[in-house]
Amino acid sequence: MKLDKELIKKEKLGFFFVCLFLVMGIIFMLKIFDCLTKTTEIEAVVCRAYETDSHRVGKTYTHGGPRMVIEWVDLNGEIQTDGSLYNEDYLEEGDIYPILVDAKTQSKRVLNKGGSIVCFVLGVFFTAGSLLIMRCCYVREYEYGD
Repeated sequence: MKLDKELIKKEKLGFFFVCLFLVMGIIFMLKIFDCLTKTTEIEAVVCRAYETDSHRVGKTYTHGGPRMVIEWVDLNGEIQTDGSLYNEDYLEEGDIYPILVDAKTQSKRVLNKGGSIVCFVLGVFFTAGSLLIMRCCYVREYEYGD
């Protein structure tokens, strides 16, 4: 499969987005390794709780609601922060929030296994779709004698 350079030059923006979706798909597929990570549950502290508004920008709709920023101390004694989490229980500053982190350093927050599998499946669709579009739209047509 050889790409047509002239067609790519004509449609730079379209090719850019196809490549962007390809990279996003690969990044999403790498989330499957979170399933292999040993995790432990620790307690994080809510350091900020706030409310966001629902709004529409163009065709994109953003859901508002309660949000929070959490902090915890890893095994090296460093403070780790994760923010803009949905606060479904309406926790306030100073409340305890249990989270899953990697067991080795406790510095990286890990999603549950279901979320990692969903990200992997989305990554497969993004990657396969972008490769299919790339093959249909940007592959050079061969003639006899090439």
